[in-house]
Formats: sequence, C-alpha cells, structure tokens
Amino acid sequence: RAEIWAALLLFPVRLVDLVIDRPVHRLERHIRPISPPRVRVTVLTKVLLIFGTRPEAIKLCPVLLHLRARPAEFQVKCCVTAQHRQMLDQVLQVFGVAPDYDLNLMLPGQTLAQSSARILAALEGVLAAERPGIVLVQGDTTTTFCGALAAFYARIPVGHVEAGLRTGDMSQPFPEELNRVLTTRLSSLHFAPTEGAAGNLRRDNVPPDRI
Repeated sequence: RAEIWAALLLFPVRLVDLVIDRPVHRLERHIRPISPPRVRVTVLTKVLLIFGTRPEAIKLCPVLLHLRARPAEFQVKCCVTAQHRQMLDQVLQVFGVAPDYDLNLMLPGQTLAQSSARILAALEGVLAAERPGIVLVQGDTTTTFCGALAAFYARIPVGHVEAGLRTGDMSQPFPEELNRVLTTRLSSLHFAPTEGAAGNLRRDNVPPDRI
C-alpha cells in the first residue's frame, strides 16, 4: 500500500508554497538585500472513503486507519452504503471503524438501477456537506462506480484502489467489468495492484503519472 500513501502525499491539493514577506534591512549600501525565505507548508487534506461491501471494507479500512493516524496531514471521513449490510458490519467491528455516514440504502429485491439511483442520490448530499479534497473508492462494486460518479459530478477528484483489473468481456463478471471500466474514466489517481493491471490502464490511455 506504499503507493497509496506516496500518491496522496504528492496530490496537488496538499502542498502549497508560501512566501513570507518581511522588511529588507540594509546595513550598508553595498550589502545585498536579505532574500525572503520560502516556507513549505503542509495543507490538511480532506479524504472521504466510500464503500459498501465486505471486500471493499477489508481493503479500505487499513487505509482509513493509517490516514487517521496522521491527523496533522489528513482529515478522514468514512461513508458506507451498506450494500452488504451484515457482512460489512462484521468487518467494521473487526477494524473498530465507526462510519461517519451510514446510508443503509439496501432494500430486499432491489434492481441494479434502483440501488444505483439510491446510492447516487444519497451521496450527493454527503459530498456537498463534506467537500473533500479527494474521494477514495475500491474495486468494482455498484458502490464503487456510484461513489466515483457522484464525486465526478461534484468535481471532486477520485482515487481508485485496485484499479486496472480487466477481463475484456463486459458480461463477465457482470456488472463488475463495466464498473471497472467506467470508474477508470472517472478517476484521477489509479492504484494498480499488479504490473498487469497497470498495463491495462496504460492501454486505456491513462497517463502514466496517474498510475
């Protein structure tokens, strides 16, 4: 997971150069002016993690806990859709993670269209309230795709963990393969788990410096 931390640390919303102005003192006419110092200031990055299933929680909870252990650098919030209610809660309990937003959106017998619409509509309010500097999603679930799309609509950068997985067949797995491809198009940072996945992203014309 070192690539995740490195990319977040380099993310352009985090760091700014601040030039501090101070009076220039001249002891004598031939002495050169004192150059104003350049100070590099670390700006707190607001990170919102969005997930809803057990596999997402297993992979993103360690990321969340690591970021929360660095409060001088990151302000971290967690939003769950509860796409897998019971299995998600088990993982949250193991990691000791209490979501800041629990949308609890899943209903028995929902279609993909219905669940997608509910997730997208609910996330709009969360993103408007938090205005994070970046949204992190993982994998290829309906929550992943809807989280990326909601952030894109809000003009918030997306980081996709486990990006670049491909079968090349939109029907296998369904709808996960479509979710993978569309989330790639919506993301600004792509955390590829293997060199093969990184190669898939490059073939999709993702800039190498974003992988």
